[in-house]
Amino acid sequence: MTISRRAVPVAAFAAASLALAACGTQHVNSSPTASRSGSPSASPSAPPSPYDENTTRGGGDMAPHQQENNGWKQRAELSANDRRLGNAAAARIRPRLQSLRESGDFSEKSVERILLDLGQPRDRVSAKQIQVTTAGTTQQLVGFWVIVGQRACVYGDLRPTRVLIEVDGPTMEGSCVEPFSH
Repeated sequence: MTISRRAVPVAAFAAASLALAACGTQHVNSSPTASRSGSPSASPSAPPSPYDENTTRGGGDMAPHQQENNGWKQRAELSANDRRLGNAAAARIRPRLQSLRESGDFSEKSVERILLDLGQPRDRVSAKQIQVTTAGTTQQLVGFWVIVGQRACVYGDLRPTRVLIEVDGPTMEGSCVEPFSH
């Protein structure tokens, strides 16, 4: 049998590639260290890496610590009484804010006055003027929150196109709304 000169380097390269491909892998029933008796020693398995794509916490395509970093946004559960008080407050607030919207009054002072006129203590009320730009259109709105009962948050916004009111528990950091950021 005759082997060409060209086939020897190709075969050597293929053999070296196969040998290197197996480097760093551990085969079943093998161990990097063996006990004195010659049998493989038991090595504890390492905990799964949070960077391993096969290890999902919450699933989906997210950064490795997405859930931990955003845990503060989760809302606390409300008692039945706080839920009832929050829903009752929202029902009283909505028509008053709807009247403001229809009159074109989008000032934080007007929203705050309505919340205070409905009997909410000043230290449990906030209204802030916010400017939002979406697709090149700038819109003025007023964001607000009120704490009723032990910890029910009644929050939302007043804008030319709608009145939004939600009732929920506080965030895990104790606030009613997420801070505004970039």
